[in-house]
Amino acid sequence: MSENKMTIRELVNYYVERYELCTENQSESYSGANDGLGTYITAISRIMKNTYIAESSLWDICKPENKAREISLEEFEDHCFDKWVNYIEKDSSRIGNKTTLKNDKERYKASKDAHYWDEKAEEAIKAQNHYIETTDLGDILENNFPFVSDKEIEEKGHKMMLEAIYDIFYEHFNWALLKYDMQNSIVPDGGCYNPDINGGNVKSKTQLEDYHNYIGRRKKNPFS
Repeated sequence: MSENKMTIRELVNYYVERYELCTENQSESYSGANDGLGTYITAISRIMKNTYIAESSLWDICKPENKAREISLEEFEDHCFDKWVNYIEKDSSRIGNKTTLKNDKERYKASKDAHYWDEKAEEAIKAQNHYIETTDLGDILENNFPFVSDKEIEEKGHKMMLEAIYDIFYEHFNWALLKYDMQNSIVPDGGCYNPDINGGNVKSKTQLEDYHNYIGRRKKNPFS
């Protein structure tokens, strides 16, 4: 792969991992793909073919002589990101990581509009003003000075670093099951005769003893 350039398949792989896109039954329209990427490859190819810069399609522009078609992530997103997002959001059930997609959409909008974040700030100010106008805050605001401690910064940073390491090796973490098991494993304190404990409580408590019950499948070739 050339520096900062990806083949269409590599570009699709990037988005599948980034947004945790479902690949099951996603190859019907592309007989050459048996890894679940076919439909996404077809969609991105069609988008590039229908995106024109001057009189040439992006599809034609990105075809070097005697080599596979390549494009940089920056170039693809500059010209095609909104169309690509519209496509994958037509079936939102296949998007596992909606938070990253939401953040990327905001980043894209900001890249196209120099006043985007200023407008967001104005919205936040209006929301805060409305809250103050409609809520009896008493003297809470008198001592409400914004401050973030070094400890809070470190804790937040360490949490992000840990998540980044996890994301290299494993697919989506099952937060929903973890939440259910933590809630379902809570049973009455000792000292109660015939406590209200059922098999589900015991199962949840047992599952919490092993992280393998919640981590996603190990990714193939994480360093490739």
